[in-house]
Amino acid sequence: MIRFAIIGSFGIIILCLSNLTFTKIRFHNHPEYIKAYESYIAHPDSLEIQKKMYFEYKRATMTTEEFDDYQRVLKLIEKKGNK
Repeated sequence: MIRFAIIGSFGIIILCLSNLTFTKIRFHNHPEYIKAYESYIAHPDSLEIQKKMYFEYKRATMTTEEFDDYQRVLKLIEKKGNK
């Protein structure tokens, strides 16, 4: 019965926490992503904010080498789009 109470209490606490709180816990070493995510929550229809959030998510989740490759590909796409 004590286990049930402990697990139930933990479950209720998790249900009461927002997605933003989980994001802040998960990405605590990446404040730029947290800022971008907060902006996205405030303005979910803004395409620029969505792009910024996705860019910061990639920065937070990729290794340095992977992220450098990702940036190079984005620059190539931009050059191709500007022609």
